[in-house]
Amino acid sequence: NHIYVEIIMFADIREIYGVVSVLFYSAFLVGIIFGCLAERSDFCIRSALLCMLQHKSSSFEKNKHFLLMFATALISAFLGVQLTSFYKLIDYSTSVHASITPNVLGIFFGSTIFGAGMFLTRGCISRLVVLSGRGNSRALVALIFASVSALSSLNGVLSGPRITLSKVSLPNVINEVLINLGELLVPAVVFALVWICVRKRLLPTMRHVVYGSSFGFLVSACFFVTSVICADDFDPVKVEGLVFVSSV
Repeated sequence: NHIYVEIIMFADIREIYGVVSVLFYSAFLVGIIFGCLAERSDFCIRSALLCMLQHKSSSFEKNKHFLLMFATALISAFLGVQLTSFYKLIDYSTSVHASITPNVLGIFFGSTIFGAGMFLTRGCISRLVVLSGRGNSRALVALIFASVSALSSLNGVLSGPRITLSKVSLPNVINEVLINLGELLVPAVVFALVWICVRKRLLPTMRHVVYGSSFGFLVSACFFVTSVICADDFDPVKVEGLVFVSSV
């Protein structure tokens, strides 16, 4: 009954203000929260991954806070989505991630290109946004090129090659096997992060826990907004979590 009352309440909000307005102000609020957290914490996925790969080097001690924050954010996001989906607080089944069969080959090539660009620009998209706001011209130029490239890939001159490459796939049997193995990827990464932290005797401070868990729970919040608050049969909204490239 409590959930039913909440659904009626969200329907009233959509009817009064409109789906577009509710989605816009919700996204604006999430953006403000994320921007404040990213600015105060210096959160950077690239630095965390680099620290993870260089855990045996002398630079590990200097950048270990990136790793601790990323580990906390990843665990919080994973647990948040799983728990809210289990208790029916979000409808993850309608998201683009769950409604289509992923192309493993496309994911591999896309992730490789994205990762290479992230390391060449010396920052993830969220970090480039923060640095651009601080007046860093290098980050601003990289962000502009990333935005233009993303727009061209979605609706511009690069959309043709993207669609052609997306049709190249592995045999269905192999693709399904790799998808099933891919479900173990996040737990495997979490285990690797925990193992590195235990081996290095790293304990997250309250600052790491607060900032990292806040980043992680924002993912669940975005799913909640798009799948529950803005769930309208006549004006459907794409169900998704926290995204960077398409929004930029």
